Amino acid sequence: MKVKLPFWAFFLTLLFLCQLSWWGYMLWEQADETRLARLQTLQNELFHAKQALAEQVNAEMMPESAWEMVHSSFPQIVSHSGILQIHGDSLTQLDHKHARKRLMILSESLVFLALAALGIGLLLKTIRRDTFLVLQQSNFLHAVTHEFRSPLHGLRLAVETIIRRPNAEKAKEYADGMLADLTRLDSMVHNVLQVGRLDARGYQAELHSVALRESVRTILQQYKKTQGLSDHVMTLADGEEVTIQADPITMTPIIQNLLSNAHKYGQGKPVTLHVQQESGWGELIVEDQGNGFSAKDRGFLFRRFWRAGDERTRTSPGVGLGLFLASELARNQGATIHAESPGVGQGATFTVRWLLAKGPAILPQSNATFS
Repeated sequence: MKVKLPFWAFFLTLLFLCQLSWWGYMLWEQADETRLARLQTLQNELFHAKQALAEQVNAEMMPESAWEMVHSSFPQIVSHSGILQIHGDSLTQLDHKHARKRLMILSESLVFLALAALGIGLLLKTIRRDTFLVLQQSNFLHAVTHEFRSPLHGLRLAVETIIRRPNAEKAKEYADGMLADLTRLDSMVHNVLQVGRLDARGYQAELHSVALRESVRTILQQYKKTQGLSDHVMTLADGEEVTIQADPITMTPIIQNLLSNAHKYGQGKPVTLHVQQESGWGELIVEDQGNGFSAKDRGFLFRRFWRAGDERTRTSPGVGLGLFLASELARNQGATIHAESPGVGQGATFTVRWLLAKGPAILPQSNATFS
């Protein structure tokens, strides 16, 4: 499909342009032939008028009197100083009709060409979208397969080890590994379910005054504890509290997905979080020093199931839903999310902006899910 569809699109486009050119050429030639035929008719009428006048003159009539007798039979012929010629209005009218015919052909050709260009543009856009969806589907299938297989394989190995070689001393170690695998599976399924709820429009944001810095601090501590990260890997920079207008239930998935993205692509380098107030907005800035991204990839970062590179050779976990989910949850509550990177390998900065709020602030409900 990737090869055949563009080929046939190009072939049909070329065929249409050839047909349009041939149609325009034939109409143009037809207009010229019609003008020549009409001009020839006038020339014939002039010839017959001269013959009729000559016959009357031969009948011993004066040229002026003779022309008065035959004039009614040749309305498009006039006599100037005894010389017969085609009426100037007839020639002008003939030229005007020919010009209008040519203008009509050019106008119709341009309209058809514009419609063709529009159709070709839409077709190319459809082809690009189809190609992107095919790649997206392939990436998603590879990602999901890998994401399910790895933790399931780890669970199976841990269970088989416990059954075959019971060891009370290592039971806690095995249990921790199994719990981590289950957490990974639960996180992936939870993200998929959340996207499904958003697609079904089953979620409406309820805005409240939220303490952004305290929310970030709490969620950051929970994330580092869950992932077993040391304090220096992810840090929250000093600053004052900022109260924003946000949905407390969605603060956790938004911030956690940004932290997960920075953790996965940060290459183990420190990640810094900033909370600040800027021009009527409360901002959360997540800076990492990892993989970064190119200007070309920037437009795809917040699309569902999209991740840079090839899923068949990827080593980082995930299915490409985290940033999409974060952006959709932010958008549904009037917030914005933006990404910047100097280039590949130079780190990335993600900024979420909420409107400032007035009134007492509350903390996000870390164990709640939207529905």
